[in-house]
Amino acid sequence: MPPAMTIPLRNFDTTGAGQLPPETHSSRQQTLAVLSTPADEPRDWVAAGQALYRVLLELTDAGYVASLFSQVCELPHFRAQLRERLHLMAAPQIVLRAGVAAPTAPTPRRKLSDVITTRPNDR
Repeated sequence: MPPAMTIPLRNFDTTGAGQLPPETHSSRQQTLAVLSTPADEPRDWVAAGQALYRVLLELTDAGYVASLFSQVCELPHFRAQLRERLHLMAAPQIVLRAGVAAPTAPTPRRKLSDVITTRPNDR
């Protein structure tokens, strides 16, 4: 296994502008994780989705944020390379970064009456 290395990561985008700041850095305030499954069959994909759902809820509950790196697991060549380089015994399904970010204002929501309409019962 190679020695620990610093992976250049960008700050979490908390401006909502859809842009990433130009500076990159790693710190103990964030970590990368690989969610993997024993095999790579449709049932494993479903299990990975369920696990990701739980992980994201737990992170949120603990006050962390996450961003997903699905691209590295979307192509078989890169998935095999990730598995080999990390010496994984399982099939990588998604890479995610979890960490601390500055608080942000909630996104605006429309009123329910703007999106849900009801009609009288037809009797």
